[in-house]
Amino acid sequence: MASLLRCRLGALPSRLRLHRLRLLCARLRRLLWLTLLRRLLLLQFAPPLLRLSLLLLLLLL
Repeated sequence: MASLLRCRLGALPSRLRLHRLRLLCARLRRLLWLTLLRRLLLLQFAPPLLRLSLLLLLLLL
């Protein structure tokens, strides 16, 4: 995966490359948040301890 990114970003100037990497990281972070929130919604009926641990994990991100 990293080598694929290097190949795709290798031809770009460094400033543009950095911008693309930031966009990619932001997109990945948003995806992670969405999946965690969806899991929280699915875990409405889960034990309170599990729900609390997931909320703490969300706060740490």
